[in-house]
Amino acid sequence: LRELADPNGAWRDEAKKVQETFQSIVEKPKTVLPLASWAPKEAALLRCAEAMKYITEVRGINAETVQALHLGYVPSTKGHISDENESCRDKGWICFPRIVGDKIVAVKMRSIICKEFVQITGMDGKALFNTETVNALEPVFVTEGEFDTAIMEQADFRAVSIPNATTKITPEW
Repeated sequence: LRELADPNGAWRDEAKKVQETFQSIVEKPKTVLPLASWAPKEAALLRCAEAMKYITEVRGINAETVQALHLGYVPSTKGHISDENESCRDKGWICFPRIVGDKIVAVKMRSIICKEFVQITGMDGKALFNTETVNALEPVFVTEGEFDTAIMEQADFRAVSIPNATTKITPEW
């Protein structure tokens, strides 16, 4: 017993190996991107006339809000798309980065031609959009969509968006 209870005993090393093995199975490390690497996606959105027309005329979001929220653009996606919307794959996507500190922890994308969404796999799919603007001294509105959050921010209200309509909001959030 004394040998087993010894804080320097070999069993502790073995127990740590077992815990690390099972921990890595349960919680795979999530991909993150440095916020500084996101600038080309932001610039691509501002240069894409079709995407900016959709954002400004259809969604009512101005260029200042686009820049403040670090919205980006990609011409196509490799993510899962429903069969009926497969034709939108290479027709433009608005990117909504979920930012924590100086890292992008998740990216959700929306087609500019139909109501189709894609999230980049391997990232934190539960991350909220726009948490970096939250101030403990101001009310925070929770929206279902990133465009709703953008409109609220544009109107000078703090808002965050849940990842999707089926997300269960917990008290910790």
